[in-house]
Amino acid sequence: MTDSSGAVLPGVTIVIENLGTGATRSSVSSDTGDYVFNLLPSGRYSVRFELHFKAVRKKFEDAGIALFAYTVNFRNDFTDDELEKSIEQAKALGISIIAATTPLSVAKRLVPFAERHKIYVAMHGHSNVHDTDEFSGPESFSKALAMSKYFRINLDVGHFTAANFDAVTYIRDNHDNITHLHMKDRKKNDGPNMPWGEGETPIRQVLLLLKEKKYPIRAFVEYEYRGTGTPIDEVKKCMSYMRRALA
Repeated sequence: MTDSSGAVLPGVTIVIENLGTGATRSSVSSDTGDYVFNLLPSGRYSVRFELHFKAVRKKFEDAGIALFAYTVNFRNDFTDDELEKSIEQAKALGISIIAATTPLSVAKRLVPFAERHKIYVAMHGHSNVHDTDEFSGPESFSKALAMSKYFRINLDVGHFTAANFDAVTYIRDNHDNITHLHMKDRKKNDGPNMPWGEGETPIRQVLLLLKEKKYPIRAFVEYEYRGTGTPIDEVKKCMSYMRRALA
């Protein structure tokens, strides 16, 4: 077992549960990060990693990095236990916000867990306006906000523009319910991701609105276009674009 940087994670307890029988087994990762489950019966299993998220939190804290949100894409096949465990993981990381791409039908199931643990779930939308169970525009976000006081919006200004909605107006009217933004440049009419400045997303206008109104909304670069350099190089270009917009 390793973390996202490739560092070995020893001493992590891995627990698996057979979703048909409820039977559980556990294993602990070795000094080399290895763990083994022998002779498992066939079936569907859930997996959880105990203490792992607290260890991850400590690594960030030791590096002086403050975590803001934890992304979990809740899907239809999540069990209630998996929904709650995901929220517990966010708490173990010391985070009060989960950013989620999830169907509206699953968002309803999240309500009791978010409210029990007092964790905000910020719904992330895409540009598919034809699927009424997916988040895309103002109407779908309003439905989520009506479900729970712990539901918020993670607005993706690129997808919002591609769905032919006005990101600037929406942020101005709903800033109290927006935790953070995903910044990218897309064309309207469900058009493609473009290098920043070549699409139709009002990136500069959005940033200037945040600056003018001093909204406590964070704006994160989301690199999704096909660039000519490495991902690091392209993200640096995006950051430079944002700095110029705010100058």
